[in-house]
Amino acid sequence: MVKEKKESPKPPQAGWRPDLAEQGERPDPMGKRYHSGWGIAKIVNWVVMALSGIVFFVIIWLPDLAMWATISVSAVFIATVLMLFILQSPKDVNPYLDENGTAV
Repeated sequence: MVKEKKESPKPPQAGWRPDLAEQGERPDPMGKRYHSGWGIAKIVNWVVMALSGIVFFVIIWLPDLAMWATISVSAVFIATVLMLFILQSPKDVNPYLDENGTAV
């Protein structure tokens, strides 16, 4: 049997952590836009989307409800999904995107 020499891992450099090394390059993830009306609009949008999704699954099982109610709830859900694209944060504020806009 051949014995291989096992190397012990090198001790880490003092004070270095990967997340702290790049912190100076990244913008603040909780920027001013998050705490402004944009952040509130995002939260309201997600709440309305969740409620319209729940209401949709409830009303499709009610036989006596008019068709306009189902269409209205579906339209609200579609509108909130489209609003997500309008309310999205710019890529320079998102710390999980690289310089090309790809998720890391």
